Amino acid sequence: MTRSSPNIKNMTIAICLAILYLFAPVIYADNLPNNNYVAYNYVNDYAHILTPGQRQNIDANLSSFDKQTSNQIVVATFNSLNGQSLENFSMNLANKWKIGTKKNNNGVLLLIIKNDKKIRIEVGRGLEGALTDGLSGDIIRNQISPEFKQQNFYQGIKNGVYSIEKATKGEYKFDQDKNNQDNQDNQDKSATLFGILILTFIAIVIISYLRSAISYVKKSNITISSLKKNRGYYARSSCLFLLKLFINIFINALLSGRSSSCYNNSSSDDYSFFSGGGGGFGGGGASGGW
Repeated sequence: MTRSSPNIKNMTIAICLAILYLFAPVIYADNLPNNNYVAYNYVNDYAHILTPGQRQNIDANLSSFDKQTSNQIVVATFNSLNGQSLENFSMNLANKWKIGTKKNNNGVLLLIIKNDKKIRIEVGRGLEGALTDGLSGDIIRNQISPEFKQQNFYQGIKNGVYSIEKATKGEYKFDQDKNNQDNQDNQDKSATLFGILILTFIAIVIISYLRSAISYVKKSNITISSLKKNRGYYARSSCLFLLKLFINIFINALLSGRSSSCYNNSSSDDYSFFSGGGGGFGGGGASGGW
C-alpha cells in the first residue's frame, strides 16, 4: 500500500493538470477582449495608436459612409491577442458587435493588433462578392502595411478605410485609386498655395498704392479740402476701400481655418455612436502583418 500511494498521488496530479489544460481556454475566454470590449464608435482604439483628432476624423468618415450606403465599416485596435488565433478572434468580435445590417450582412471589421503586428480584414457574408479575400489581402499589403512599417498608423488606417469603401462599391483598383488619392492631395495643396499667393499679391499691390498716395499727399502739401477737388482724393479712397476689403477677407480666412482646426481636434464627445444592425460573418477576408 505504501508503494502504491505515490503512484496514486502522481496520477491524481496528472488528471488535475489534464483537466486544467482542457478547460483553460474556456475559463480564460472570459478575460479576452472580444468578451469585455464593446464598439461605442466606428473607431475603437483600445491600443491608443491614434490621437483623439485622428480618431474623430476617421469616425466621421465611416459614419457618413454608413448613412450613404448602409455598409458599416468598424476599426478596432488592441495591444495583443493573448495567444488567440487572429482569424477566430476577429470573426467572434465581428459577430459579437453585429457589424452591418441583419438583412444584408454588409459589415467589415478592420482589426489591428499592435504588439503582435497583425492585421485582419473581416468581411460580412453580404460583401464577400465585392470585397473578396484577394482584394482584402491586397489592401493590407499595399495600403496599410507600408505605412505601419513607418509607424504611420493614422495614414495606414486612412488608406485601408478608403480602399475598403471603394471595394464595397465595386470601385477598388489599387494603382488607379492610389494615384487618384495622391492627385487629389496634390490638387488641394496646389489650390491652397495658389490662394496664399493671390492674397499676398493683393496685399502688396494695396500697400504699394497706399504708400504712393500718402507720399503724394505729403509732398504736395494738399489739404483735405483741396484733395476732394482732384483725383487724388478718389485714388486714396479707393485704396482705403481695397485695404478694408482685404483685411475682411484675411480675417474671415483666419476664422475659417480656426473653426476647421477646432473641428479636427474635437473631443470624443463629437464622435458618432455606432450601433450594430445584426450583421453576420462567416470567415471571409484576409490577414497580414507589418
